[in-house]
Amino acid sequence: MHSFVLVLVSDPTAKVFDQVDDLIGRHSDYAEVEPYKEYFEPCSWDGREWGEEDAEEFMRRREQMYGEKYGRDDKGYYQWRNTNRDGHYDWYSLGGRWDGVFAGMLPDASDEVDGIGDKVRGNICRVSEVPAACSAAAIVTPDGTWHEIWHTCGLLPLQEASPETLMRVKELLKPYGQYYAVVVDAHS
Repeated sequence: MHSFVLVLVSDPTAKVFDQVDDLIGRHSDYAEVEPYKEYFEPCSWDGREWGEEDAEEFMRRREQMYGEKYGRDDKGYYQWRNTNRDGHYDWYSLGGRWDGVFAGMLPDASDEVDGIGDKVRGNICRVSEVPAACSAAAIVTPDGTWHEIWHTCGLLPLQEASPETLMRVKELLKPYGQYYAVVVDAHS
């Protein structure tokens, strides 16, 4: 799934790719995290429902079938994980399927182009000039916080959206008028 994400940066003329990566990088599915225990929760798997009372059998079958290793402590059965629980994407590109959506809005923006052709110009504008109809799926603010707005991605970032969605985008952008919004196509 592709999501239209706005990443808010401070300087539209220098190292925009680096600014975006610094802000969005920790939200990658592949970002390094400290190992943690993930405890068994009731679930659907292998054609049946597995409740708390089935945890031991579930773990035994997963170990036999997939070689997964489990432990047990006073909280229950667990598996050590190091996947990013704050992950929202597996790869991203500037503009991507929405390349040029802000064309002409900031002509003095950086002319950076990366190795695969992603470019800054046409995919950046002042936050205060983001179109009112912008229905971003998420906004990453200058402190690196990922603000999820909606889960389902439409085909166009300026498509008809609910008034609630548009209001949420407007509210999130309001304190950042001095920043610049970069269009990111975040894939998950």
